Amino acid sequence: MKTMNKCKIAKRRGMRLLLVKGIKGQQLSEWEFNAINSDEVTGLLHLDARKKGLIYNLEYDITGYIPFLEFLRIPMNREVFARVLDNILENLRSVNEKHFNPQLILYDMDKIYINPSTQRLFFAYVPLQPFENGGSLQQMLRSIIQHGAFDEEEDCAYITEYIGILNNGINFSAFDLEEYAKRLMRAVNGQQDEGTVECPRCHAILPADTVLCNCGFKLRGLTGSTNRAKQQVYDMFHDMDSGRSPENTSLAPEKQTPLPPPEKQTPLPPPEKQTPPPETERKASGRKQTTVLSLYDQEEPSRAWLIRETSGEKIPLDRFPFRLGRESGDYVVPNRYVSEPHLELRCRSGRFYAVDLDSTNKTYVDAAAIAPRQEREIFSGTRLRLANERFQFITE
Repeated sequence: MKTMNKCKIAKRRGMRLLLVKGIKGQQLSEWEFNAINSDEVTGLLHLDARKKGLIYNLEYDITGYIPFLEFLRIPMNREVFARVLDNILENLRSVNEKHFNPQLILYDMDKIYINPSTQRLFFAYVPLQPFENGGSLQQMLRSIIQHGAFDEEEDCAYITEYIGILNNGINFSAFDLEEYAKRLMRAVNGQQDEGTVECPRCHAILPADTVLCNCGFKLRGLTGSTNRAKQQVYDMFHDMDSGRSPENTSLAPEKQTPLPPPEKQTPLPPPEKQTPPPETERKASGRKQTTVLSLYDQEEPSRAWLIRETSGEKIPLDRFPFRLGRESGDYVVPNRYVSEPHLELRCRSGRFYAVDLDSTNKTYVDAAAIAPRQEREIFSGTRLRLANERFQFITE
């Protein structure tokens, strides 16, 4: 029968302690032990280690703290929930930055503690090898909803969004949760999120630089066609930017200055045998004239790129399929949130498609996540996001 570490609460010398009883054969990680007690990692309970024979017993000081489970029984509003979630993510970021193992954190709700005056959470990290905590981060985050009480007079739509992130597949996206927490904190702090725009048609909230909403509504001017099956909706501002005067858009004709009468012209002599203009141009330039294909006749645009927004790098798409991944592919994105592989770009009959390759933190086309292994057509100006890496797709 497998033996598990046991935990209990005890009082000694006026202190409240969380005790973790070690098992024979477990080894204490001294560098983790010292880093915790010197506050090199945010949000971890200080501890003492006592060795009895070949067994280490750990004592965590929880004096002045209350169990997180008890705190959740007090009705929370959006502000308190946002600060608690931000606190949890801050602790986890600190653990990862110091290369601690998140699997050694006690995620049981009755073993997580909070300072009631500052509302800061503290976790018990067990620096014993090997060790099994018996819980998971996802289970702990779900338990906040299961055990939490919320203000009934407040709109709880933010809770619905939170649940949706946690229930999105077997492994939820940590990046999506962090982005959600940032938006929530900006809202409770009264900060306007200037980086978003609302689609007038479907009312989806999208990044401000989005060109085309998933519903097909064009939010900003594009070069080229955005839909080969349908004609694009007329955009007078696009026509103005391109230097062409829109037809039938003025409410009244402008006052025109009358042209002066034509001067008396001398009749021209009969023209000599004329050469058609195309032939004249060929003789003058010494080149053969080529008829330009229409958009529908082209098999592929002559050039296509990705623009990486963080660096401004212009990535030529010189072959298809074109893959992006964290460690290999046609273009490497050295980012721990990007999967290996993450995205594949395809071209077929002059049309381009993005395919998510079962990535952990998803692929977004104009701010909307796409389903894994399914083609999503993209157009010139489309914004692509791989986790937190942003690109713009351009063709000419």
